[in-house]
Amino acid sequence: MKHALSNDDALQQAVVAALRAIGLAPSVIDVAVRGAIVTLRGHVENAAQKHAAQSEALQVDGVLALVVAVEIRNAGSRRMRDDQIAAEVLTRLAWDGGVPPGAIQVQIEQGWVTLLGELERGEQKAAALESVSRLFGVAGVTDLTTIRVEAAERAATTAATVPTVTTVTTVTTATTATTGTDMATGPNRDAAGEQAP
Repeated sequence: MKHALSNDDALQQAVVAALRAIGLAPSVIDVAVRGAIVTLRGHVENAAQKHAAQSEALQVDGVLALVVAVEIRNAGSRRMRDDQIAAEVLTRLAWDGGVPPGAIQVQIEQGWVTLLGELERGEQKAAALESVSRLFGVAGVTDLTTIRVEAAERAATTAATVPTVTTVTTVTTATTATTGTDMATGPNRDAAGEQAP
């Protein structure tokens, strides 16, 4: 079992190490800790990096709460307008072979993308989220897509259906008519094999 870190300095070092392991140096994201509450401040290039930083910080033993003050921006470039982001998102989804054409609608507000629609498989949902979250200018993604019930039920039914083999055993009984002789007991003998009077 892992032991929780006992003080804020050790917790800060652990979070910094976790962020370094995914390529986010302290010069990109500053880590402050007070009373086991971790605050991340800084900027990253895309929503995927922001999400990775949040996930890694929450994985560190001893973190009780996480405050995220991380902006998404690319050094030397200006912020994209929502209509530009929408065009990029739609283009990326159209190129993604894992997402059916026209299955997802997008809504953008201040760089935050919301995905809406109905898909057939969880893999399509994951592919859409992955594609969109890595785009420049996307501040974050809310995935409100759903999996079609019929498709999900069909997949569950197919996975749960196991071929059934039924074996039928046929027993044939032969009856022989005899006169004075019982086939099981012999001539004039009772069931115990004794001579009948």
